[in-house]
Amino acid sequence: MKDKKNWLKLIAKNMDDCYDIFEAIFNAIPYALVVLQNRQIVFANKNVKNIFGWKNTELIGKDVNIFYTSEETYKKVGEEHYSYLEKKSTYQHEITFKRKDGKNILCNAYLARIGQKITDKKIIAMVEDITEKKIMSETLKEEYIKNQRATEDLIRLPESLLAIKDPYTAGHQKRVAEIAKGIAKYINLSQDTINTIYMAGLLHDIGKIAVPMEILSKPSKIGINEMNLIKDHPITAFNILKDIYLPWDITNIIIQHHERLDGSGYPNRLRNHNICIEARILAIADVIEAMTSFRPYRPALSLQEAIEEITKNSGKLYDQNVVKASIEFISRMNHSFFVKGSIAK
Repeated sequence: MKDKKNWLKLIAKNMDDCYDIFEAIFNAIPYALVVLQNRQIVFANKNVKNIFGWKNTELIGKDVNIFYTSEETYKKVGEEHYSYLEKKSTYQHEITFKRKDGKNILCNAYLARIGQKITDKKIIAMVEDITEKKIMSETLKEEYIKNQRATEDLIRLPESLLAIKDPYTAGHQKRVAEIAKGIAKYINLSQDTINTIYMAGLLHDIGKIAVPMEILSKPSKIGINEMNLIKDHPITAFNILKDIYLPWDITNIIIQHHERLDGSGYPNRLRNHNICIEARILAIADVIEAMTSFRPYRPALSLQEAIEEITKNSGKLYDQNVVKASIEFISRMNHSFFVKGSIAK
């Protein structure tokens, strides 16, 4: 105890000096601060006027219920405070208080017991008015949601344009995006990464808009020269999107989604970990969706055939961990999820 008082002895000659020191500290705090004993206010700093409208001198001797919106709330919350402070020395919570003018304000209340026990019910309480912050936060949240929806709607526009040009692949990007999102969730990637993979899925084939319609909808096997034109679509997509601001880093995912671990992919013949994890996930989702969907030159293949394809080439073309997670994910979902793109919310 002596050590705790030594610093005071250096600057305080008597108890009045000690009081002046603590009053100066409390008044410098940018919150309303009150000291309570048995729920009675025995000290209040000058900032109570900014928060509650009361002068600090007006509050001395008043019951703390002067700040509560109702007697019922006062009794309930007061008991909760004391009960909590019996277990821990500090407590923080969000609560609605009442100003002198009767206006309700949303506050953060920070409470600390004085001493080792709460038996004599001595508490220091600091209160911050967060009403405007809360309103601003909710407004920003609403604006963010609106902007997010607008961005997602704009991202879906290229798919609609592509569907006009190539009706057989209508919905392909959406289904790939949903499958990739499901795999990413199963792997337990961060929500930001899941969102990025989903948006990349919605746009991954936008480059096909530059491929002639007669090639995209050709009912027979595609020739080498025609395939080379199709293989340019990741680069075309990259060039379309690289200068557009999007809240997700999706251009590298899109340009890499046809790369393969052994370097046999396109357009840059990347190998192994030079291919980002998001593109490795999107690649498998793309294969599963493409194989299980109807094309002009072949009927839809079975989901089992798609599983056999990624299993056979696990570690060679496709990431082993992603293949394993994809198969486990597939086993938990019904067949229609992969064929029709329906997804459980």
